[in-house]
Amino acid sequence: MSRSSNNKLLLDSNVFLRFWMDGFSTTQGFLSKISGYDFRILVPKLVLREIRKKLKISTSELMDKLVKMKLSYEIVNDNKVDLIVESQKIMIHYPDNVHLAVARMENAIMVTYDNLLLKIAELEGVQAYHPDQLLHILT
Repeated sequence: MSRSSNNKLLLDSNVFLRFWMDGFSTTQGFLSKISGYDFRILVPKLVLREIRKKLKISTSELMDKLVKMKLSYEIVNDNKVDLIVESQKIMIHYPDNVHLAVARMENAIMVTYDNLLLKIAELEGVQAYHPDQLLHILT
């Protein structure tokens, strides 16, 4: 995988939550290491809602946390009609179907700790990795 500015990652909410809620050292290492690459992190609005709900924080507090991570990110509108139609074709529960639809439509790599989501991503032709797998590929 090259250090190209075209590389997009869609981080599942569980990646953010393990970092912020648990201080999960593996996740911390993952986020630190990917900051050395020119990845653009795609954050669907649905992921923002999931994180805000779990952490019980405002949108501005959440955005401050994202900025402090020193990663290049983009908020993705996941309410677009074409994305909703695409997500309905994916046979996994909501909100994971939306995450996969965003990754597919944005040609992004999905990163998650969810093994079922990884399996469905493979079946759907979406490139997806556990954070440890992606680090192994990058190093």
